[in-house]
Amino acid sequence: MKKYLIDENGNVTDQDVNWYDDPAPPPDDELEGDAAARLNDQAAASRTIWTSVTDWDTVSPPLRVEFVDTNVASLDPLLLPGDFNEDTSTNQTDSTELINYIRDVGYNGGVYAWETRDDTWKLGDIYHSTPVVVTAPVFDLGYLEYSDFQTAHATRAPVVITGANDGMLHAFNDVNGVEEWAYIPKNCLENLKSLGEINYTLMNR
Repeated sequence: MKKYLIDENGNVTDQDVNWYDDPAPPPDDELEGDAAARLNDQAAASRTIWTSVTDWDTVSPPLRVEFVDTNVASLDPLLLPGDFNEDTSTNQTDSTELINYIRDVGYNGGVYAWETRDDTWKLGDIYHSTPVVVTAPVFDLGYLEYSDFQTAHATRAPVVITGANDGMLHAFNDVNGVEEWAYIPKNCLENLKSLGEINYTLMNR
């Protein structure tokens, strides 16, 4: 996913060099300025990935937790990983391995990527998802509650939101293309193990 500039006539012109690793054009290669390439350079441990472990009908709003292996106790019942690491036993270690694999497809030498995923490419393919730019709230809806919300978020930095076939909704910084955070919907958690199946195909997406 790349960002292009638009001139005063609405014509697409050049790529935004602020998304480049090296801001001095021309780009080093065809992936220069690609948000996915920037994500590849981002350490897995530095990524902020959230999910929910409750539903609206039990807790409002749902309880949000970080998708990290230190939260495996609360995530394991929702991940339903089976024998993900194929050690002939099923326990929280399977969920720990799955969590770390979802955070970084190259985890543990890319052992769970098999030959169906590129273990150097963290971002899933953007398929049937249209990126949307979310800015600070700009419209006046004419009621007090929204005015308060608008004031509170008046300096909110714009992000580009898109879904991908890695189970996540990603938010990329609109200025530099760096991933700010990602979110995994609760109802996707039990399907994440499919991303580590040796026969993972388009049918799993």
